[in-house]
Amino acid sequence: MNQSPMLWFYLGVLFVFLSGSNISAEQVDSSGPSGLVVEITSPDLSPFTLPVLQDGTFETTWSGDVPRTPLRPADNNHKGLSIPIKILKEGNAVRVDLRVGLESFKEVAVATYLIRPDQKIIIREVVPYGFLPFALKVIRTKIRPPVKIPPLPALPEVENNLKSLEVVGLEKGESADQYLLSLQNIATKNIIALEIVMPTGGINQEWGVLDKPLIAAGAISKTNISAQTVGRITDEEFVPDPVQPKGLIKAALFDDGTYEGDSVSAATIEARRRGRKLQLERVNALLEKALGSDGQGSATPLEILKEEIYSLSVDGDATTVEDISRHYPIPNDQLESVAQGIKDEMAVGKYGLISKLKAYEEGEHTGGSDDLRAWLKRTKDYYESLLNAH
Repeated sequence: MNQSPMLWFYLGVLFVFLSGSNISAEQVDSSGPSGLVVEITSPDLSPFTLPVLQDGTFETTWSGDVPRTPLRPADNNHKGLSIPIKILKEGNAVRVDLRVGLESFKEVAVATYLIRPDQKIIIREVVPYGFLPFALKVIRTKIRPPVKIPPLPALPEVENNLKSLEVVGLEKGESADQYLLSLQNIATKNIIALEIVMPTGGINQEWGVLDKPLIAAGAISKTNISAQTVGRITDEEFVPDPVQPKGLIKAALFDDGTYEGDSVSAATIEARRRGRKLQLERVNALLEKALGSDGQGSATPLEILKEEIYSLSVDGDATTVEDISRHYPIPNDQLESVAQGIKDEMAVGKYGLISKLKAYEEGEHTGGSDDLRAWLKRTKDYYESLLNAH
């Protein structure tokens, strides 16, 4: 069973493609607040702050609503996608390290500043990458005790409008906001993909693999869902809303090519499935080419491989959306959303390969051509198995 990486925010990448929020993919060392925060301001954007820890580093990625220049850079090495930020307290000042994440998923260091309280710095180094200047300011803030958001007092409600599925169980999961939903396929055909929307837990898209459906006809399957308490924060506490939002089982795809439920959701699931397959095909072709390379030229085989991987496209082909729209009734204003589903999954596939390459570089190896070829062979076998199971 494959679960869509969209749920877990795959390593701060889909944050860029799926989210319009300021900040995502946070990584915080274990430390308390320092009484300082970094305020980020820019025209036409509401100010927001990032914490400065007393001991430790705060890392995050600003994406989605980063103010952009009217003209997009033509050079691929300057097409900015996000701004990774690292914040570290040094004595009475704060060190802010800024990088630019490119559309190729490369990262470029652009600036490091040591900022004192009440000092304001205008960041212009991001302009060549298609972003507007923005300001950083370290300000003092009152240290408040953390507000604890309690778990739901009861199991969340999940509505089901599909005749092919029956909810047969819901139980508490391992963590405070995790739950285990049991579903039975009461149709006469296999379910190969499913979408469940939890208002506070994201969109859960799951699909099976070749010869192993997600939920066989008559079978019962369990899936993890997430739900948090919704409410408001006062000066003293968190006050839960009297009525909590419900989840919804939106769409199911069957192994005979039919579907039930929301047509746009079904089309998006199919778009993601096709995007994943398309990127697997491209990755396998790339690895096959690398294995067949004679390694001649000024660049090392590893440098050539890295450039090939970072150059992988995350764009699908135009015929895919057209083909999907013939099968699923999609309103014209939703076509772009379905096309984005292809791109999202291709981005996840590309980043997965980049992560494997980084793990190889950081691991223990000789660095010789034989060592690299062994890694290429193992990696190609892995991706080939994924493609064969698709």
